[in-house]
Amino acid sequence: MAKLVKTIEDGKVTTTLTFRSENFTVTMLPYVEGESRSLEKCFESQFAEKFPNDENIDGICEALDELSFADDDEIMDILGALEEYEHQEENT
Repeated sequence: MAKLVKTIEDGKVTTTLTFRSENFTVTMLPYVEGESRSLEKCFESQFAEKFPNDENIDGICEALDELSFADDDEIMDILGALEEYEHQEENT
């Protein structure tokens, strides 16, 4: 089951995605001079490194890219799409 958890603490926004029983985390630091930084690589880069030969990598990475800027309704749709990819993997 795909799950997204966002924690805001000490000026940092930590977003953790659980997908395919793996946790992918992006921690955004406070804005400095109009720019924000992440402590980790973006979700799609982390996934591509973890599963470089996944047959659905393009679709999954596209969904993960959209996740960072999505509103709540869009997040629900994206998580649903990611769950479908999980079910496809279970059935192969």
